[in-house]
Amino acid sequence: MSLRGNGCRLVALMVLMVGAAAVAAAQEAKKPAAATQPSAGVTGSYTWTFEGPQGDMEFTFKLKQDGDKVTGTVSGFGAESEIQNGTVSKTGEIAFEVSRDFGGRPMVTTYTGKVVDGVFKGTSQTIMTRDFEAKRVKE
Repeated sequence: MSLRGNGCRLVALMVLMVGAAAVAAAQEAKKPAAATQPSAGVTGSYTWTFEGPQGDMEFTFKLKQDGDKVTGTVSGFGAESEIQNGTVSKTGEIAFEVSRDFGGRPMVTTYTGKVVDGVFKGTSQTIMTRDFEAKRVKE
């Protein structure tokens, strides 16, 4: 075999390999996109307790996930409040607001966090920021 013959075979082989890679990439691009369901399965009830000025205070989150939306209630301060503007990101980050009335003054609390291994861990922010760790309640 001459060097020229080997060179042609090498070029032909490279062309075949590049063509095969292009076909594989085109087939991959045609596949339907995977569902973008958030990884966090947040539906459930979670409780947490913190020490307030007049003793321990218990809060309950009742969360319901529907795709990237979160609805439900937060119980605490002797009342139950509806969750507003609730979302779950593709990475499982949860965010929502709760509006409460304190003596005729409405106050909005923003909750952010993530559920990992049955624990909803995050922060709440109104006038001050507070960390919380709410454990899933078996229902």
